[in-house]
Amino acid sequence: MEPFVFALATLGLADSISFMIVTPSLAFYVNSLGGSQDFYGFVLAIYSFASFCGKPVLGRWSDAYNFQMPYMVSISFSVLGGLLYAIAPAFATSEDHKAALAK
Repeated sequence: MEPFVFALATLGLADSISFMIVTPSLAFYVNSLGGSQDFYGFVLAIYSFASFCGKPVLGRWSDAYNFQMPYMVSISFSVLGGLLYAIAPAFATSEDHKAALAK
């Protein structure tokens, strides 16, 4: 196995684990930012819909060129989302819902 394939697989695993950690904690996180259960559902729905719409685009891009670039772009956005999730409380006010931007 080539080293870059192992690195990409490891990043994919880390991204999946990150999602499994964020999803259950997001309800408490949204609540602490002043959001409701409805807003929590809205955040998860936005994430799922964006994933639903983005995967065919990334798949087409991957088929047309090379799988490495679309994969690295998607992992980069995932890392950026994780960082936004971590720093969102620093920017929160009672009427702001920055957690929606993170996911």
